[in-house]
Amino acid sequence: MGYPGILQFILVVALGIIVAQCAFADAIVTVGRSVTQRTQKDSKIVTIIDPVRTAQVSGKVASWDLWAMRAGDIKLQIFQPVTDGYKLIGENIVTIPSLGANTVTGCQFNIPIAEAQRLPFEPNYLLGFRYILDVPNNRPLGLIGSKDNEVDGSHKFTWPLPTRDVPVGDVLLDSEFGFDPLVRTYSLAANVLPNTTTLPEPTSMVALVIGLLGIIKKRKH
Repeated sequence: MGYPGILQFILVVALGIIVAQCAFADAIVTVGRSVTQRTQKDSKIVTIIDPVRTAQVSGKVASWDLWAMRAGDIKLQIFQPVTDGYKLIGENIVTIPSLGANTVTGCQFNIPIAEAQRLPFEPNYLLGFRYILDVPNNRPLGLIGSKDNEVDGSHKFTWPLPTRDVPVGDVLLDSEFGFDPLVRTYSLAANVLPNTTTLPEPTSMVALVIGLLGIIKKRKH
């Protein structure tokens, strides 16, 4: 294959990757809240669950969207409602390395999850998260109180302190949650790739192209 042929091949594949990326994005089902700047931050190590927002979809969490108000580590979790509480299905521990110059307002992050670490999601599963570091007023996710325009923004959190950090497969009991659900909205959403999706991921296509170009280069020599 000569240079013009290789160039044509690259252009065709690049167009295919763009089309696949758009189709892949269209297949994603987003579960959770609007990811935007909030006005407050939490100050305690607790587990927080959104008992309202879910989706009727079976798949895996391909990425997370969140608005970080601070750098740090956080556990992003998936729960299943059970008879006496909420069963922890799985969690991704992610790191917000830096906010750059946005130390006051925070900024939005999209956190892709490697295929082997993607959490399962089934109809009626719920999003949750848990802070890791005990640094008062230094939590990664922003929150807003009762003036939030998402009127169903009622979240549950474990209380009183210290709260239990349950392992995957264990159940957070209803008795471990304090107060009534609070009208708060957290800037967190999960992007679920349905099990019915048959499209190749754009990253897989890129790897395939790189491999093919390597083979072409070897044949030329």
